[in-house]
Amino acid sequence: MPFSRLLVMTGVLLATGGCFERSKPEPLPRAGSSASAPITPVTPMTPAVIKDSDSEMKVEAPPAVPKTLYERLGQEEGIKKLASAAIVEFDRNANALSLTTKVGRNVVVEFLMDMASKSRSTQMDDLTLAEWTAFMSALDTALQSVDRSAREELLARIQKIRSPS
Repeated sequence: MPFSRLLVMTGVLLATGGCFERSKPEPLPRAGSSASAPITPVTPMTPAVIKDSDSEMKVEAPPAVPKTLYERLGQEEGIKKLASAAIVEFDRNANALSLTTKVGRNVVVEFLMDMASKSRSTQMDDLTLAEWTAFMSALDTALQSVDRSAREELLARIQKIRSPS
């Protein structure tokens, strides 16, 4: 019995002791209080309307968000076209004839989609050095129709996975 009383008294003292709060020298503003904190203006994401000197209205568009490599390659449809072009190049290249049977269009599509959106793909890990060289040559030819910066970025990502670390 004495232990339970001690436990109850300790609980009561802790509960009542935590209820006393002294005033702070610089209290933080609370929601709904009259104390005003400095408000920083938020930059709008909608087009800004600016008055010209001739009282005409001009509309400035917000800055464009840079496109991802996946978007610059034409998303899934563009990547499928690149894969088809690479398969055509495999058939033209005598060194890449074995790739046509070993690596199908779907594997090339998956590989290019992985490389356009991630930094690593395991789709082509089982290619020999000769097959990899033939693949890269055919892919390089297929990528000639793509924007230069997108082409260079994709090739740089692909080269990283086969280069010695």
